[in-house]
Amino acid sequence: MRAAICAAFFGLILVLGACDKRAHCTGYNGSDGHLISAGSLTGCSDQKNRDVRCARGDEGKPYVCTCTEGGTTGKTFQRSEPLPSGAENLSKLAAEQCDWPLK
Repeated sequence: MRAAICAAFFGLILVLGACDKRAHCTGYNGSDGHLISAGSLTGCSDQKNRDVRCARGDEGKPYVCTCTEGGTTGKTFQRSEPLPSGAENLSKLAAEQCDWPLK
């Protein structure tokens, strides 16, 4: 009985995991300057590269950022700090700010 319950539980986990349509990106490239901050997510499971590019006119002003997914420009947003580094950190920000379905 216990084995059947465990098998059913793990089967449910596999089914729910297969329903998760969010992409997972493993690659990252980025650069920062005084007025520009840019980050790219590559190696995404859905084969779409994603870019977030931010610029500001003066060091005292916020960055205005643009989301580009698979070559198509999407949402814009503002932030006071440069983009975070690393695929995991940029994926988290991009999921929130760009409305991209990312893990």
